[in-house]
Amino acid sequence: MMACCALTCAEAQTNLSPEVNAYLNSYRQAVKTRSADAAKQTIVTLRLKPGAQPADVASRVEALGAEVKVTLGNQMTVALTGDILEKVAATEGVDIVERLSKPTPRTDNSRAATKTDLILSGTGEKLPQAYTGEGVIIALIDDGYDFTHPAFKDADGKLRIKSVYLPGQILKAGKKAVIDGKEAEGSLFDTPEEILDTLKLMDDNGTHGTHCLSIAAGSEVKGAEGLTGKPLGGMAPRADIILTSAITNKAMREKYGNDAAVSLAQSLTFKWISDYGKVQNKPVVLSWSENGHNGFHDGTSASAQAVRNFCKEGNIAIICASNEGGDSLHVHKKLGAGETLKLMINSTERGAKSFSFFPTTKPVGMRIGVYDTAENKEVYLSEAMSSSDKFGFYIDLSDSPESDMSAALKKLHEDLSKYFAGTLDVVLAAGKGKDPKGNDRQYVEAILITNQKAMKANKYKFVIHFTPEEATEVFSWVDNSGYDKAEGYTEGTASISMGDHSTTGEAVTVGAWAASNRVVNIQTSNEILTDNDFTLGEIANFSSYGTDYAGHKIPDVAAPGVWVNAAINSMISTEDMKAQLISNSISLGNQFVGQDADWIYTWGFACGTSMATPTVAGIVALWVQAAKDKGKTLTNADIKDIIQHSSDTDEGTDKAPHRFGAGKINAYKGLLYVLDLSTGIEGLSLQQPENISFRVENGHLIAEGAEDGTAVTFYSLSGTIVRQTTVQAGNVSLDGLQKGVYAVQLGKLGSTLIRL
Repeated sequence: MMACCALTCAEAQTNLSPEVNAYLNSYRQAVKTRSADAAKQTIVTLRLKPGAQPADVASRVEALGAEVKVTLGNQMTVALTGDILEKVAATEGVDIVERLSKPTPRTDNSRAATKTDLILSGTGEKLPQAYTGEGVIIALIDDGYDFTHPAFKDADGKLRIKSVYLPGQILKAGKKAVIDGKEAEGSLFDTPEEILDTLKLMDDNGTHGTHCLSIAAGSEVKGAEGLTGKPLGGMAPRADIILTSAITNKAMREKYGNDAAVSLAQSLTFKWISDYGKVQNKPVVLSWSENGHNGFHDGTSASAQAVRNFCKEGNIAIICASNEGGDSLHVHKKLGAGETLKLMINSTERGAKSFSFFPTTKPVGMRIGVYDTAENKEVYLSEAMSSSDKFGFYIDLSDSPESDMSAALKKLHEDLSKYFAGTLDVVLAAGKGKDPKGNDRQYVEAILITNQKAMKANKYKFVIHFTPEEATEVFSWVDNSGYDKAEGYTEGTASISMGDHSTTGEAVTVGAWAASNRVVNIQTSNEILTDNDFTLGEIANFSSYGTDYAGHKIPDVAAPGVWVNAAINSMISTEDMKAQLISNSISLGNQFVGQDADWIYTWGFACGTSMATPTVAGIVALWVQAAKDKGKTLTNADIKDIIQHSSDTDEGTDKAPHRFGAGKINAYKGLLYVLDLSTGIEGLSLQQPENISFRVENGHLIAEGAEDGTAVTFYSLSGTIVRQTTVQAGNVSLDGLQKGVYAVQLGKLGSTLIRL
């Protein structure tokens, strides 16, 4: 609801973020109008002051009537009503009151740039035979999971998914998770019977999570082969799997409000994953293929801090860099007092999210306009709004205005309904935050989120006019689109296009490169499709990059990430399935509880840094497992060091080194580095042999493709030669070798690792 009260000098000194400040004003308006929103709880995250003890702060805020939901590092997420918000904010030990923002999947970018690139079908980095991720937990925060897919079962048909926690699904039939010693929101499913019961647990919200999980940790399934004829499988096919999601259902959104519900769910996911690893006493590798642009992109946002705290708990986090590397999404500009900045959002059918930040203590004015692409001119401009009114409102332009709307908001609703039929979510308020050095930062934030699937005539674009009262800077990003260049409007740039959640410097960030452009869709034809929009071996032009405003260079590394061939969610609708590029389809029985007929399971192609991220996460799980053999525990900093010392560089990376990070991830070189073999054994090849595959079977090392008589040397991890022999009948005897890990040099062809 649009607010009209002014921000007093006293309120300007409070420690509320702009979004929470906007909520507080909406709450006060609800009280005045006796709206049901006045009695509703909301969710906020308290960032604690250095040295503050979480238990002490929890005791103080609970004494005021707040409910502590979860604590992770210096962040405490609480439920409260608006009447005690300011008292909680003033509690000893509380620094800032803020909210985590909603991330979005980075599967693709709806722009032509993401049409084509690569498939991961055995032509990318080879998986070492020695390590499978066993003893390591791979976690995902995502949605669109097919829990029943055979790609997530072992060779005996046993489910590899150990636990599923859905904090935002408060009506599901699962048990309660216990977090911080108390029952948490949502539902927990931690037995195969529960997870495979589709009446209790089914996710038909797309296929993103299924695809990403299959890449990171999928099992090989007979009958599902890639374009090279080799079985499709994930990077760490024996890792344990745990899954969670920040998706919220209607009941939770009605209980807390849309943004507040997402903030709570996101906070709970990080804590649950971290706690699970500690209880199981196993290392955790998080693969997170979601990101967002709500923040200064300097590691200071609540969401970025949640990532930082998760990593500081001893967990490894692999996060996508994002998919706006080809978009003009960012504007950074100095503005004089009274000067107007005009931005035109290149909105798509997916809508757009615009986030703008002004480091100023004085008000900033905003007007919302409409640009007619046929007339090439602006055809509407709203009345001026000001951050001094610290408002937030949500309107559905497809419906009639609500009766309790203010006159100004009703007029805006009526005016914009002439051009758009989607939804509009706006926040404009001042508040407090921190800069990268930990100093207080007063700033104004402007958020405009649209869902434009029903745009009338698909010919209009949103524009925003900003006018600050004093000279200041503006930092602005658009999600899913960019800022258009037109006369009188400021064009954006992609040079700082990484997602805000990637900017703490803690997590490992991932970009995408092109390994192949071959795609097949068996739903329409078995003919292999090709597209030459991308150059093989080079960066995918959607892959985000840049040096963030805290000085971190992103990404850390790149992996194959376009048209990756992996499992598809078989639980989505028929229409959704038709939209997928399907490579394989098999019919299976006995996959889930109550199944009375064969079910069709599929594999298919998708693209994005979403796909590159689980590739890296699965490989990192192999490194973590290898480190355990050396008695090491790897950290995020260790993973970055391995990447720096083992990634490949070539002509492709040389053309855009700032977009590749260290280069193209190489699982095998990384393993050798972890095991201290990269320089410890003179003559040991740093690559595996081409066209030769290995497996250990019945006391022999099978070397398919190796000629008889090829010399074979076995080395221990200390570099000692323990056996010298030759290939006979395609294999080498392992009799007499003790249990352990060995480096095996195959003539001059290359080397591999075996684990007995």
